Amino acid sequence: MQITVLYGRAGSGKTHACMETIKSLVKTGARAVMLVPEQFSYRTEKLLVGAAGAASSETAEALTFSRLAGRIFLQKSGAAKLPISAAGKNMLVYRALVTVRSGLTTYALATEKLGFVDQISTLISEFKRYGVTPPQLEELCAQADDPALKGKIGDLAQIYRVYEELFLEDYCDYEDNLYTAAAQLAESGCLDGTHVFIDEFSDFLPQHYKMIEAMCGCAAGITVCLCTDEALDTQGVFAPAARTFYKLKKLCSELGIGFSATYFPHNLLHREHPALLHLEKQYTRYAPALYAGEAEGVSIFEALNVYSEIEQAARRIVALCRDEGYRWRDIALCCGDADTYFEPVKMIFSRYGIPCFLSEKTAAAEHPLVLTILSALDILAGGFRYEDVFAYLKAGFANVSAQEADLLENYVLATGATRRAWLDDKPWSYKSDFTPQQAEANLQIDEIRRRVAAPLLKLREGIGSRRTVREACAAVYAFVCDLEMGARVERLVEGFKQRGEFVLANRYSRIWNSILNILDQMVLTAGDKRIGMEQFRNLMETGLLKEQMGIIPQAADAVSVLDVSLARASECRCLFALGTNCGAFAGSAVQEGILTDREREAIAALGLELAPTAREASFDARFLVYKAVTKPSERLFLSYAVAGMDGAALPESDLCR
Repeated sequence: MQITVLYGRAGSGKTHACMETIKSLVKTGARAVMLVPEQFSYRTEKLLVGAAGAASSETAEALTFSRLAGRIFLQKSGAAKLPISAAGKNMLVYRALVTVRSGLTTYALATEKLGFVDQISTLISEFKRYGVTPPQLEELCAQADDPALKGKIGDLAQIYRVYEELFLEDYCDYEDNLYTAAAQLAESGCLDGTHVFIDEFSDFLPQHYKMIEAMCGCAAGITVCLCTDEALDTQGVFAPAARTFYKLKKLCSELGIGFSATYFPHNLLHREHPALLHLEKQYTRYAPALYAGEAEGVSIFEALNVYSEIEQAARRIVALCRDEGYRWRDIALCCGDADTYFEPVKMIFSRYGIPCFLSEKTAAAEHPLVLTILSALDILAGGFRYEDVFAYLKAGFANVSAQEADLLENYVLATGATRRAWLDDKPWSYKSDFTPQQAEANLQIDEIRRRVAAPLLKLREGIGSRRTVREACAAVYAFVCDLEMGARVERLVEGFKQRGEFVLANRYSRIWNSILNILDQMVLTAGDKRIGMEQFRNLMETGLLKEQMGIIPQAADAVSVLDVSLARASECRCLFALGTNCGAFAGSAVQEGILTDREREAIAALGLELAPTAREASFDARFLVYKAVTKPSERLFLSYAVAGMDGAALPESDLCR
C-alpha cells in the first residue's frame, strides 16, 4: 500500500494517465473509484465511460467524498442519520444565540441580526471542517492574552456548545459526516481492495485527510493528482497544491507506508496552440516573457462598458457557431464579477438567440411565494402597516387580483386607513354623501378588504399568544392552503412547461418544496418551543435565507456561463473571460468575516488550525484564474470594460496588460 502523487501543470496529462490506469484495472476485474469535487462528478463519469466503456460502471465509478460517506453509512448501519439542512442549521444557530444571549460579552447586541446568524453558521461549519470542538475553543480562550480575542472566542465557545446540545439523537450536522465515515470505513468494507484515484483537488480539509488516512488501511492503492509545477513552491500560484504534496508525504511517513511521486513535464492540451501554451507557462511568472509572433488563439478586447463587452462576446460566439462549425456547448464564458455580469448576459444572449446555462443560485427568500408568507407575518407583527400589506398583495399570491389590489391601495392612500380600520367590522366607505356608483364601489372595496383580512386574521389566531413552533407552522400551512398556493403553483408550473419555460417551472416547484421543507425543519429543530410572533418570523426568514436555488441545465447544447471558481470544471474549446479587471480576476479583497486575519493568525499561533486568512485566500484566487484561462483547448478571448455599470472608471486589466 502506498500513496502515489501525479503532479504537473495544467494540461500535462495527469487525469488522462489515471483514466488509462483505470482502463487497465477494469480489464483485470479490479475495482476503481475516482474521488472528485462535486462540480466535476458529471464530467468524470463521462470520462470513465469513454475510457473504460459503459459496461465498466460496476467496477469503475466517480464519487464525491460526501457520496462515499453516504455509502459507508448504508453499508455499516443500513441507514445514515438524517442530516439537518442548511436552513435547519441556521435555525438551530438562531436558537443557540437566543439561548446564550444574556451570557455573551462581545456579541450580545448582534444576536437579533439575521446576517449575524448566517455568519455564525458559516463559522461553525468551518470549525467542524477543521475538527475544532467547543472544549478546544474554551481552552483557547483561557490561553489568549488579548482581551478582545478572549471575548470573541469565549462567546463563540458558548454558542457552539449550545448548538451541539440542540441536536436530536437521530439527526446530524452534515459537516460531521466525513469524520464519522472515516471511523466506519474499515468496518463497512466499501473500499476493500479498491484502487482509489483523487483528482481536481488543489488542497484538502482536515476531514478529507482523515478519510484518506482511513483509506490507507483498506484500499489497494491511492493515487492523487495535483496541479503544481516541479518546484513545489509553497508561496507562489501553486502554493495550495504544493502544501498538499508535502502534507501527503508527511502522512505517509506517519503511517509507515510508501510514498512516490511522478512529475508530468509537458503540456499536452495546448501543444498545437503555441500562444495558449506560452500563456500557460508565463502566467505564473513574476516577469513573464513576451510572445514572439502572432498570438493565434488568444484575443483581447477593450470595451467602453459592460454591455458593449457582452455584446462583443455575443457577436463572436454567434460567428464561431455560424461560420466555423463550433457548437454552443463547445464554448464557455466566465465572469470576474458574476453579480455584475450575469443579468446583462441573460438579456443580451436572449436577444442574440444564444442558448446558455448560468451557474447562478437565487435565494429562496427573494421569490414571490416566500415574500407572500413573510409579508403576511410582517403584517401581523407590524399591525397592518401600509408597506407590509401591499408588499403582501403585490407578491401575487394573495387571494385578490392585481386590479383589486390597485383599487384597495387607492382607497387606503385616499383615506389613510389604519390598523383599526382593517380589523373593524364596520363597512369601509370614503364619503357619507356618495352616489349610487360610489356606493357600489365602496361595497366592492369593502368586500376585497374582508377577503384580504380573513386568512390573515386566521393566521394571527394560530400563531399569536406564544404558541409552540409546531402550532405556528401548522397555522402557516393552513394559511397557504387557504390561499390555494399549492394548486396555483401546480397550474403555473404546467403553464410554464407548455410554453417551454422549463427553468421557471423548475424554480417554482423547488421553491414550493423548499417552503414545505422549511416548515418541517422548524418543527424538527424547535417544535415544542414556545415562541412569539416576531421571533417566529425571524426564525422562518433565517431558514429561508439559507435556501439557495440552483438551476438544472435544460439543454445539452448551450453556452456555459460561469464564475471564475467554476470555470475550471468546464470542458471547452473556446473560453470567453469577461471582466478581467474586476472580481476574482483583479484579486478583489476577500471579506474577513467574524474572525479577522490578525485573530486567525493569533489562533494559529496558539496551535489551532482554521481556514486560510483572507490575505491567503486572495493569493489562492490566482490559482483559480490560472486554471480558468488554461482551460480552453483552442481559443481564449479576454476582455474588460473601461467603465462600470454606474459609469465610473475601472482599472486596467492586469491579465490583459
